[in-house]
Parts: sequence; structure tokens; C-alpha cells
Amino acid sequence: MAGSALMKVGNALVVVVLSSPFHALLDRRTALLTVTGRNSGRRFRFPVEYHRDGRVIHVVSRADRRWWRNLVGGGHLSIRLGGVDYSAFGEVLEMTEPDRIRFLQGFWRDAYGRRLDADHAAEFAHLAVIIRILLTDD
Repeated sequence: MAGSALMKVGNALVVVVLSSPFHALLDRRTALLTVTGRNSGRRFRFPVEYHRDGRVIHVVSRADRRWWRNLVGGGHLSIRLGGVDYSAFGEVLEMTEPDRIRFLQGFWRDAYGRRLDADHAAEFAHLAVIIRILLTDD
């Protein structure tokens, strides 16, 4: 419970920084996503770590988070990158476990500049959901 409360406070601080003129402190790897709940219609805004390749952005989330469920089958969202808000379309990628392991190793290398060994990638693959986001405007 305390960890969850601490994470909410930490996320709130990151949202404030990314929404401010000081966004450059964090936005090299951290973006703000705004997703609308399919059933509730509520808007959720939260920070995520990402890797960008042109107009394609990948985000890895833990499966026990709920936000990504709004993107199963695809959905519209907004993403704030480098202090700019973009309209986008996101979808949860369905992958076999070996493909998810390879993807996570490449994501780790590209996003963090470090190698993720096969054992850690396999462990992480059981907990991971991979989301592909396509920017739809400039």
C-alpha cells in the first residue's frame, strides 16, 4: 500500500515536470500518455518510458497495470513528447514469448544503451505488455 501511494506521488511529480518548461529534464526517455477509458470515458494521464523510431513509439508496461487494456484492439490517445502534444493511435502487440524476449532485448538496448541478458528478458517477458504507438499528426 505504501509503495502504491509513493508511486502515485512520484508519477504526479513527473507529470508536473513534463508539463512544465522544465520538461527537458525528463523527456529524453519519459513521455506523458493520455488514454480515455473505454467503459468509463475517464481520461487518464501518466508518465511512461518509451523508445521512439520516427513516428513509431514503443512503450513497455507491466501486465498488472490496467491502462493498456484500453488499447487492446487499438485506440486513440495523446502523447506528450519533448514538450509537444501529439495525437496518436496505440495498440497492444500480441507476440509469442520468444518474440517478446527478442523485442525486450532490443528495446532495452535502444532505450537504455545496455544489454538485457536472455534470462532477465525471459523473466521480464512474463510480466510485460508491449504497446506500439503511431503518431498521427505533427
